[in-house]
Amino acid sequence: MHAAMLAYTVNTSLQVASEDVRKMAETKIPSVETFSPCFDSFDFPPRTIPDSQTVMSCLSMFEDLGFVSRWRIKIETLVRFLLMVKKGYRNPPYHNWMHAYAVTHFCYLLIKNLHLHNYLEDIELLALFVSCLCHDIDHRGTTNSFQVQSQSVLAALYSSEGSVM
Repeated sequence: MHAAMLAYTVNTSLQVASEDVRKMAETKIPSVETFSPCFDSFDFPPRTIPDSQTVMSCLSMFEDLGFVSRWRIKIETLVRFLLMVKKGYRNPPYHNWMHAYAVTHFCYLLIKNLHLHNYLEDIELLALFVSCLCHDIDHRGTTNSFQVQSQSVLAALYSSEGSVM
């Protein structure tokens, strides 16, 4: 089963080029308004942000929400993490990087506009935000039912009593 699971995972390496990390980390993090004056509005469609700017706008959201300073996150570490997360997404029609980006942007809107800091601890806000980024990494674009019917490795792994699969 272990070998089958390894074969099932992303075939590409999740390494990101150090040069890409360095270039982005050396760039001043722009304010969210740089991407759109209404970036922090529920009316803003996040899919209008070009793919090439999504990681930088994620950095801007981390900064705007105060996560970088509160948790003393090194920019280089955050850049590497974001680039690795983006690379971890496949490109099915829906459960892809742009979907994760849109979900993350919605989470940003909730935290910022609904003042969730009044209801959740700082660590809970960070966990919520990061989980939105990562929630569909390596998604194949198929349903649980398909996995079970095709007797896939994932179905075998998660087919125990009470499993969502």
